[in-house]
Amino acid sequence: MLKQVQFVGGVVLAGAVLVGCGDDDSSSGGPAPSNVWNGPTIEFSKFEDADPTDPENQDRITDNVIITRSLVGGPIYNAAVDNEPTAEELMTDKDWSAINGPSGTEWAIGDLNDALTLDYDNLRATLGNGQGAFQSIVGESLVVHLLDDDVYVGVTFSEWGMGAAGKGVFVYERTTQP
Repeated sequence: MLKQVQFVGGVVLAGAVLVGCGDDDSSSGGPAPSNVWNGPTIEFSKFEDADPTDPENQDRITDNVIITRSLVGGPIYNAAVDNEPTAEELMTDKDWSAINGPSGTEWAIGDLNDALTLDYDNLRATLGNGQGAFQSIVGESLVVHLLDDDVYVGVTFSEWGMGAAGKGVFVYERTTQP
């Protein structure tokens, strides 16, 4: 579920909080490149037992990157190219193509203003690999590079459901195209 965030006279509307999207200035003091999406921030939420194949439970960032998460948990995946994993695929930790994070993306810890100078990897490696790597995602300032679109988006997760009770829950805020 998406919530648009707008500033009107310095007041945040829609009850959401603007996070780390900055202005049009990059860390070098000049305008940000057009492929760095530093526009208004939106919030996406996928709730418990929400069907990941329903477009309402997917964040369509571009036509090439549509983020969601399976009811059995595991990492987020790109519904545009990845199949929803089975519990068995997640438990074997090797047979599912997106076990390391969404296909067509690479991730870095850092600020969107530094997007063009960060070191990128798959999401699992960025978060530290191993079992439980995704548990550290909440509160981390991340930048995702959408490879086919060559776009950089700022992302901050505020919730990550874990274990059987998590049932694919995740909530994040992300920047949009200016």
